[in-house]
Amino acid sequence: MRITTKIIGVAASVALVAGAGALAASPAVASKHSGCIGGTTIISVPTALISAAGAAGVAVSPIAPATAQATMDIVGVAFPIVGPATDGARFHTGGLQFASSDTGVTLTATKPMIGWATDGSSDDATITVTVGGIPAGHPLASANGSKLPVLDVKGFEMTIKKGKVTGKGKKWTRVDTITMTGPVTITTNATVVGALNGLLMKPGTTLFTAGMPFGELDSVETVTHKCKSKKLCSK
Repeated sequence: MRITTKIIGVAASVALVAGAGALAASPAVASKHSGCIGGTTIISVPTALISAAGAAGVAVSPIAPATAQATMDIVGVAFPIVGPATDGARFHTGGLQFASSDTGVTLTATKPMIGWATDGSSDDATITVTVGGIPAGHPLASANGSKLPVLDVKGFEMTIKKGKVTGKGKKWTRVDTITMTGPVTITTNATVVGALNGLLMKPGTTLFTAGMPFGELDSVETVTHKCKSKKLCSK
């Protein structure tokens, strides 16, 4: 991981539990920082990958408020960034839906969270999602509502830019921008990959392989600080 600070300097420790058909992930995050959170994370997925999923009987679509915009080569899926403000984690709304014509499962992956180590111990980040849509009676039905680590961001880079302090009297504002970029891959966790393929594909066939390229991450978070003095906003 390379962190670049402009003007100022400002984990996903994932545990997968597979038992009685349950899957769970637990991110480790560090201390909170103040401010109102906004911004957008875009994962740009090659059109060829979306087409390959469709050819395999899996239709992929965004879940609002996430949106998708396609070009000739790329489908950009945008997820709004929301609070709480937490160092080492970035939370989102929306998600993706994977509807399989082979298994009849419409798997939902919502509330993606990007988690990373704040102590510099890793150059990678992990994206976890909340799983849903698994039919009752399915061996993995108890995974509904749990968090699953599905994607990795390899060797991400982060740029932190401190905004200009504006205002007067006792109303001052500063908007900082924290940009995170890097290549996105399918998780290397074989248990997770096997579960995804089992939910969406016929026995003996696969859609995902461990570590396969999935796209590119471009995440821009804004942190708006509201202060009672210029001095406080300048810290």
